[in-house]
Amino acid sequence: MLLVAPAIAAADESCEDRVAYIQTRLERSAHRLTVWRWSWGVAAVTGAAAQLVGAAVVSDRATRIDLIVGGVSTLALLTGVMFAPEVQPRDGLIGAPCPARLAGAERRLAEAGRSERAARSPWLHVGNVAFNVGVGLVLGLGYGHWVSGAIDAGVGTSGTVVISAWWPSTASCPRSRNHPSRRIRRLSAATKSAGRPTGNAPRRHKR
Repeated sequence: MLLVAPAIAAADESCEDRVAYIQTRLERSAHRLTVWRWSWGVAAVTGAAAQLVGAAVVSDRATRIDLIVGGVSTLALLTGVMFAPEVQPRDGLIGAPCPARLAGAERRLAEAGRSERAARSPWLHVGNVAFNVGVGLVLGLGYGHWVSGAIDAGVGTSGTVVISAWWPSTASCPRSRNHPSRRIRRLSAATKSAGRPTGNAPRRHKR
């Protein structure tokens, strides 16, 4: 038992350190995501409102059409920003054993990493380009406003690229051989095997 107790204490300390590290990282990422969401959300609402209000007061029909299409497409950008995946910094495992809390924290960290990769996926950029090109074609083919359509497509594509590039980073922690969770499993295995026979006892030979 004198040899088992230090192994258990080391496992508990390593587990708690790992949980605290992941927890801190997720809380910081959740805060940065909130700032990112509200910053771009306010910018999108301001841009859409300015264009739609301008469309209501302007007298030129061609300019009104350009402003309406631009405002609606900016509202579509707002939808993507506001419905971006959340980072869950905490779960309901308060008071649970450390291995259970560690598993939950690593699961939430992996989910945050998947959300980040999805936000920067090449396919998402392809979809953004296709959407903004479609907005430009609506103005060009529908109303003959090719210059306005090209400007809207270029500005919209550039904006979505910048928004995606500024997605808060939640890099996963390395999973090397000395990763804390792996050390915990090794120490747990050593703890369990400490009380078992070593297997060196002499065997009885059958006559």
